[in-house]
Parts: sequence; structure tokens; C-alpha cells
Amino acid sequence: MEFIAGVCPQCGGQIELNASRSSGFCQHCGVKIYTKDMQLKHPTVENYVELAKEAYESGKKKESERLVNKALSLDPRNANAWYIKLRLAEEAKDIINCSNNLIDISTKNIDFVWRALESKTYKHIEHLAEIISEPTALETLRMQFEDLKRSSGKIAAINGLGTADQKLLLPMAQDVENRIHLLNYIMRSNLRGNDRYSDIGDKMADRMLLFFENYFNRLQIYGLFYAQAAVDAQKRGLNIILNYVPTNKANAYRERQRALHKKAVKKSACYIATAVYGDINSPALHVLRGYRDDVLQQNLFGRLFIKVYYALSPPIASWLKDAKHINGWVKRRLDRWVSRLKSKHDV
Repeated sequence: MEFIAGVCPQCGGQIELNASRSSGFCQHCGVKIYTKDMQLKHPTVENYVELAKEAYESGKKKESERLVNKALSLDPRNANAWYIKLRLAEEAKDIINCSNNLIDISTKNIDFVWRALESKTYKHIEHLAEIISEPTALETLRMQFEDLKRSSGKIAAINGLGTADQKLLLPMAQDVENRIHLLNYIMRSNLRGNDRYSDIGDKMADRMLLFFENYFNRLQIYGLFYAQAAVDAQKRGLNIILNYVPTNKANAYRERQRALHKKAVKKSACYIATAVYGDINSPALHVLRGYRDDVLQQNLFGRLFIKVYYALSPPIASWLKDAKHINGWVKRRLDRWVSRLKSKHDV
């Protein structure tokens, strides 16, 4: 009869279990122990890797990481251990390190890297896109926003609920950008010649645009729009991914992005005020938009003023972007005007 020597995970006592059985009892504390859970007295790399895999699949990530590090301390070039470590990795530098180690061990391990990249890039972004567009959550936000508008006014509702929601969304947008640069690094360094690179690039571009389409739909609950900096960042990110996409598909994705940005910025606030404040979602611009829509649009002279303003203001706004001293002077006067509008018109 063969026995396995090990350590009881409950009391730490030295024990032996029958190798032909799946479980036994500690001779010291009497607790039932499953052979697979026993800490081996003289473990092999394969033992550690198998236990790390089981811990990972059971959701015990910290335990899995501890075990896989033990395996790598015994064999730094064990591909199975590095693959588990890659699946555990979340930070870009750790994912890159694991990917490079796997491919350095053997180019045959590229398939390991692909499988991990699928979950850490486009599938991860797809998951984020689903979170921010979940129907029940969106409907709840709409109801909360409408209730807050009725009780506290539109500006307070935007600055309260809208700002709080953006604080939740912005880290997700940053996460998407990080995944783009991660994928670009690994594909550029190791995988550009792989037949599958265009497929993962194609899926990545689609999920990235899906995320930002859903992101804009969520902003629309509060009447918010993309700032120009966000538009520029999205263009840069898509252009990186489209390096790995066939030309015909790349053109279709660029057209999809142009349609999104046209919709996301076409209702921007006053050109001059936007140039002065630098952010289309600035609280002051909410007031100016409210005055435009709730006051000026309601009479003939107001509508005429809006048409003349939009015809004349773009070149002035362009000039103001680079005129810092004049910009500050205009902003101080706009601030006073916005304050009067808030008190007089409740916008």
C-alpha cells in the first residue's frame, strides 16, 4: 500500500494518506482531509502546478498565486506554471512579463498567450460594455435623475448624480485604453506574424467601439457629451488597433467611429464658452445650455440670436483657445453672467 506524506492544512501536523483513496483523516486533529488539498511534504513542480490550477478554477486566486510561485521557484521555465500566472495577472506589466516568459520558453506557447489575451482584452472590454448598458441599472439612473431634477433642479441633478456616475465610468474608460496599449505591445513584440492577429484586432476594434457607444448613451441620461479630449483619445486608441485589421474592415470601423463622434459632440454648448471653459461638460456650460433651450429658444428674437451667434462664434472660439490672457478675462465675465442666470432663470 502506497502512502503520500504531507502536512495537515488544519493543524500543521505531519501526516500520511493512502494514495489509492481521495481522502483520509489527520492522525493529530482528526479533521477529514482530501488528498488534493493536503500540503505535500516533498512536493514536485507538477504537484504545485496542479494544485494552483485547481485553486484558480475554484476562485481561490491568492492561493493559486502562492502555489504557482512555489512551482516557478523550483522550475522558472515551466510553461504550465507561467500560463496559470498569466491567467492570474491583471496589471499590464505582469501580463507582459508572463507573455514574454512563455514565448521565450518556446514559440509554441504563443497559443497560451492568445487564449489569455482573448479574456484580458476584447472579452474584458465586452464585459465592461455590458455593465454600463445593463437595462435595469440604466432605468434606475434615469428615474433617479428625473426625481432629482424635480426636487433640486437640472444643474444640481447633473452636478450630483451625473458627476458621481462619471466617476464610476472614467476608470472603466481608462481600463479600455490600457487594454489597447497592452494588446499593441504584445502583438507588436511577439505576434505580428501570427495568422490570428487580424482576428483579435477585429474583435478588439468592435468591442472598443461598443464600449464607447454604450458610454455615450449613458452620458445622454444627464444630457452630457464627449469632451474633445475624449474624442481624441478614442481616435488614437482605434488607430492603434486598426494596425492589426484588414483595410476594408478598418475603413468600416473608422466610419462607425465618425458617426459616434458626430452624434456625441454635435450638440455642444456655445462655441465661445466651450473654448473658454475647455470642457463641454463644465457646470457653467450646463447653465448656458439651459438658458439657450429654456429661455432663448422660446421666443423669436432668442432663436434669431442663436442663429447669428452660431454663425459668427466659431472663428472667435478658435482664437480664444490660444489667447490665455483674453481667455481669463472672458471667463471671469462669463462666470458672473452664469451666476446671474442661475438666480434669475433657475436654469
